[in-house]
Amino acid sequence: MVNTLVMLAQAETLNPGQRSVREHFQEGGSLGAVALVIFCVLMGVFLAAVLTALARSGRKTVQSNDPRRLYRDLLQRLSLSTPQRRVLTRLVREAQLEHPAAILLSPKLLDECTARWESGGRWVTKDLQDLQQARTVLFPGSTSTGP
Repeated sequence: MVNTLVMLAQAETLNPGQRSVREHFQEGGSLGAVALVIFCVLMGVFLAAVLTALARSGRKTVQSNDPRRLYRDLLQRLSLSTPQRRVLTRLVREAQLEHPAAILLSPKLLDECTARWESGGRWVTKDLQDLQQARTVLFPGSTSTGP
């Protein structure tokens, strides 16, 4: 009985909004609504975590500093045939270039590497033809300075 009187005394000091919330929870049946709110909050936190993780993983890819990967990406974007890409990759590997993409920018470097490996006798005629065709695609209008 004392508890009822205390509750009545407290109920009179509540504003109408607080009173309606209190009555709602005293009646029961609000467990579903509370569970729904908790579920929505947890889904929001989960979604924010996933989006943050995706954003971070995207930044790591952009900040990569791998010269060989840059070379591979550039080769894929250029209009070279598969045999031309293969022979350029072989040339770069055998020349042991620290920054292989440089060979795609400098006709002089390409000619120097070609002359070095041509003199070593490691090429077959088809490879040299593919290399010359690749040079034509990479540097249109440029004349070869090699042998």
